[in-house]
Amino acid sequence: MLLTGARSLFTLDLARRFHEQGYTVYAADTSHFHICRVSNAISKYFIVPSSRFQPQAFLDKVVKIVEDMGVDVLIPSFEEIFCLALGLHRFPQSCFVFCSSYKILDILHNKWHFNQKIAALGFPAPKSVLIQSQKDLNNPDLPLPYILKPCYSRAAQGILKVTTRYPPKIKVDPHNPFIAQEWLHGKRYCSYNIAHKGKLTTHVTYPLDCSIDDSYCINFKAIEHKEIQQWVETFTHKEQFTGQIAFDFIEVEERSLYCVECNPRGTSGIHLYSQSDNLPEAFLNSDMPLMHPQLGSYKQIFLGMLFYGWRTAFLNKTFPHFLKTLFTVPDIIFSFKDIYPFFFQPLLFCAYLLKSLKLKTSIPAMFTHDIEWNGQDVSNLQELKK
Repeated sequence: MLLTGARSLFTLDLARRFHEQGYTVYAADTSHFHICRVSNAISKYFIVPSSRFQPQAFLDKVVKIVEDMGVDVLIPSFEEIFCLALGLHRFPQSCFVFCSSYKILDILHNKWHFNQKIAALGFPAPKSVLIQSQKDLNNPDLPLPYILKPCYSRAAQGILKVTTRYPPKIKVDPHNPFIAQEWLHGKRYCSYNIAHKGKLTTHVTYPLDCSIDDSYCINFKAIEHKEIQQWVETFTHKEQFTGQIAFDFIEVEERSLYCVECNPRGTSGIHLYSQSDNLPEAFLNSDMPLMHPQLGSYKQIFLGMLFYGWRTAFLNKTFPHFLKTLFTVPDIIFSFKDIYPFFFQPLLFCAYLLKSLKLKTSIPAMFTHDIEWNGQDVSNLQELKK
């Protein structure tokens, strides 16, 4: 099997789960400097072109890997999934590419289209306005404060909280407009799921606790939330979705449960599955009953907690909880069975820091720079459809 997007920490966990079950795992990304590169769960590693900047070359290379190595299962991890979805017809029938059509993925990834989708299906939806120009911000018909974010974005990148009637100056990409959305205050949750033609094979919900910029979760605890599970089951069934899919929720007291974002790809919820859960079965067996990781399963990104988690703890006055988590909760990367990725992190950090300085951007933005999908122009899309 082949995993693309090998830079992601959740790809490392996914590789380990498949390796533990006896699968031969290959991985691919755009350079050698990624966490999966030194994992003993990976049998062979491939360098591929950027799916963002060289989509045709990327697709050609992945198809060649599949053909040359006899890959029977391809699981995209991050936003390279959009490029692969456009080229599904290029892969041999013997290879199962685990994703839905590009049309479905794009609707779910685009925050405006997703908001309109859930409203049309009868779910409570945050009040939102499409912003296609600076002029649209003059009177967005939303109470203050409200959130402003690109329709195509990830990990809180580009998000602004607008608190005055004097709107910020923005530069709007015609292929990636903005969405203005009412500010919702409440408990925040994330959910990771796997579905086959609308049927869930696994589901997990975890609350947003310690985070980077109050958005990107860096510790994870599996909980039960029946309303979220029911919401996800209903939505995926109505959409007949196939693939990995994740949702962000805000539970507003005395109002409702709102889904504010969808990521039709892998996310950090994968970290909550252990070897005993047999996560690969959820990818490969569409008939299996719904599976959950063990309730109370708890993991953290240790370096993320060390560098960023304390900030959230100070703001929320939860520093004792932060310290207890830091020193008692297992790290997602450290494993006695696969030790090298943990000690590879300092070198990776230096490489990422140098690259972020070269690109003049933050490390989170640098991390996804060459595999983002931001509503690429039509010429690129048409090229891949040939």
